[in-house]
Amino acid sequence: MIQLISIGQIIDQTWEHYHKRFRELFSISAWLFVPCIISIISMVFYPKATTLLANNSFSFTETSSLVVWFINNAILNPVIGLWVFLMTVRLLCAHWEKRSVKFGNIMKEGWKLFVPAVLINALVALILFSFWLLIVPGPLVGFLGEKINLNFISQFGVLLTMAGILVAFVLTVEWAVYLAYAPMALTVENLRGKKALMRSSELIHGRYWSGIVRFLLPKMVFLIVLLVAEGVIIFLVNLTISYLTGLNTELAATLTNIFTTLFMTIGAVLINPLIVTSDFLLFESLRNTFHK
Repeated sequence: MIQLISIGQIIDQTWEHYHKRFRELFSISAWLFVPCIISIISMVFYPKATTLLANNSFSFTETSSLVVWFINNAILNPVIGLWVFLMTVRLLCAHWEKRSVKFGNIMKEGWKLFVPAVLINALVALILFSFWLLIVPGPLVGFLGEKINLNFISQFGVLLTMAGILVAFVLTVEWAVYLAYAPMALTVENLRGKKALMRSSELIHGRYWSGIVRFLLPKMVFLIVLLVAEGVIIFLVNLTISYLTGLNTELAATLTNIFTTLFMTIGAVLINPLIVTSDFLLFESLRNTFHK
């Protein structure tokens, strides 16, 4: 019987493929620099701290920079992030199927899958949100107890609310795992909507704990290494900025924000292929070892 891929194999094979195909993976992940550059440009024209403290009206440039920053982070960043994920998975599919890679086709495939992926993520969010409706009866019972002046009913409402929160939390975590591979089912197997959700659930069913451990631990290894490296670099950069800017706190704050954003994005660009590849390897293993 074929065994599910081990944690060590996921880490080793992910790193091996990352090293072997770095240029191709990086060329897709580098699209994450687009919102980063826009964010940095908007930071240059941010309202100064003195303007904020004095409660002065913003200039047109300052107002525009705030609007651009908001649109960039609220809309463009998530759009580019999802598109990069879809393109990365399609690239990995081409690698595993030993097909020639044409980046123009990969980009088109990513956009073609974009709306279905948004719909799947919306369905997942809706399902997870629905569990939190279990909280509603508690406050209603408590309100009823207060209206009819019965203390034990009000206390029962509090207990019901706490129980609702606990059950909702457990169900949210459980089904977040069961539905985690719905976007992957769309991108790899071209399953849409409900079919993608059902496919993710059936692949995890009966292998919940083995699946969640393999899903989380490789990511934790990669993230810990990245965070340590980023922490050291950002600390040194902040020290350098403080030394060069002296008492000019506004300039120091602007430069710190810019370089922090830049290095965080560099980290995201470098680690994104590792995260997606580890997910792809586990998804392929779940598929290959699945028995109805």
